Amino acid sequence: MKKNKILFFVFATLLFLSACDSSGTQEESPTVASSTQPDDPNFQVSVIEGVTTITNSYSPEYEFRSNRSGSISYNGSCVGSLTEAKVGPNKMNIYSASSTPPVYIPLSSGQYESCVLTVTDSEGAQKTLKIDEFVVTDPNSQIGQILRELETSLEENSSSRVQSSRTLEIQRMSMRSVESGSSARSNTLTAAQVRLLILAGAKTVQESNLLN
Repeated sequence: MKKNKILFFVFATLLFLSACDSSGTQEESPTVASSTQPDDPNFQVSVIEGVTTITNSYSPEYEFRSNRSGSISYNGSCVGSLTEAKVGPNKMNIYSASSTPPVYIPLSSGQYESCVLTVTDSEGAQKTLKIDEFVVTDPNSQIGQILRELETSLEENSSSRVQSSRTLEIQRMSMRSVESGSSARSNTLTAAQVRLLILAGAKTVQESNLLN
């Protein structure tokens, strides 16, 4: 039964990508900072090292760069361990939005897609940076093992390494299922497509209750 669910899970996520491709390639836009005040091109905040798409850490690290010092505020489903930004690199850990500094609550297993930080300088100018969506999993849980298996298979595809016969068969099943006369597509996935598939896979499991 477990094997069947894993096969169905990977098939469903590959089907999702094929459906996206059939209506035009959909890729994530790169993370950029935005401003809630009139745009100041001299104020720059950008990500240095984001959270990996799948993480086993309940307080993952995140690093960003700011060219101005200022206070940091957060919105969404998580907060960072920093309340002040300095000029240059700023490294922090990410925690639950339920945290009340200086007491920080670890994240729970699940998907985080609405985390945003805002740096406000001494003049009141602001720059907002969206933290890219990520999934926190227990590596020993069933969903954690399935997502890791999917991630490995997709990364093998994206780097054109040799895949297992089972993965190739699932991909062939996917392509046959969505065959609609469209022109053939490359079997090599881009990094952005790999990320989209992993995130879609996590939603598939959570929303469809495949592990129940």
